[in-house]
Amino acid sequence: MDANEQFPTSEPLRASRIPIAQLSPSLEHFSESSIHASVTLLWPYSSSTKSLSLLLAEPDFRLRHSNGQVKAVFHGHIAESVAQSHIGIGDSVYLSLNGARLSDNVTAPGTPGRSVAWDMHFDDRVFLEVLRLRSSQENVVISLTRYPDMALIESFVDCES
Repeated sequence: MDANEQFPTSEPLRASRIPIAQLSPSLEHFSESSIHASVTLLWPYSSSTKSLSLLLAEPDFRLRHSNGQVKAVFHGHIAESVAQSHIGIGDSVYLSLNGARLSDNVTAPGTPGRSVAWDMHFDDRVFLEVLRLRSSQENVVISLTRYPDMALIESFVDCES
């Protein structure tokens, strides 16, 4: 663990943290778990597909070669809000798995490193904390939920660095 590592301000993201290599649909307590990762690649928000993707890797580079990265794909209003956070390569994230849908990994031939066998998709809900690499920007907590009979509930909170 790095002495300079920042920890999430949100209790649910501190609890039940799992290594990326353990991601699986059969994971016990999947929706109660979270991951800590570094953003290593960013596919920007696309207004035509209404999606944004991040390649998330274990913060400890030694763990990245053993299925230590995963692609997170955000859709619709979730993707728009993540894009508005100005998340960038090198930022550290804590991401709740509650609301994540796993699908078979369809890694592009040029994507570097070894990923787990799944991509994570977020359609209706996300709870994400972004800790900035660039100290000139504020850390951000994004909490979004779409309920079947209600409009999108959005919470954008700037945190102190």
